[in-house]
Amino acid sequence: MIKKTILALTALAILAGPALAAGKGDGDAPAGRAFIPFADMRGSIDNWHGDGRDGIWVEGHNDQWYYARFMTPCQSLPFATTIGFVTDGTNRIDKFSSILVKDERCWFKTFEKSDGPPPKTDKD
Repeated sequence: MIKKTILALTALAILAGPALAAGKGDGDAPAGRAFIPFADMRGSIDNWHGDGRDGIWVEGHNDQWYYARFMTPCQSLPFATTIGFVTDGTNRIDKFSSILVKDERCWFKTFEKSDGPPPKTDKD
């Protein structure tokens, strides 16, 4: 019984290995979900730009931009000069993360790779 279990776990690890390696460190999770790894370390997030109350663009360590759409409008974001990223112990930013703006926690609905925020205009 133990040998069968070990054999089954070994086979599972062999099959899962390429999928896990493909998503390691490049912002793509094994199932194709975007993420920024090591979000608790300095330098993993280079910049952010709010999209009104609807979402936020986040620039990762390798000049890759991501866009997070919020579950509900983030009322404090348009007035924020600083925000906190909340990863809940995963040490990465993905669609299960949120930001903290003043006393408001804004949960992500989606988190996907993006071209970045639109260029600023004279009105900005």
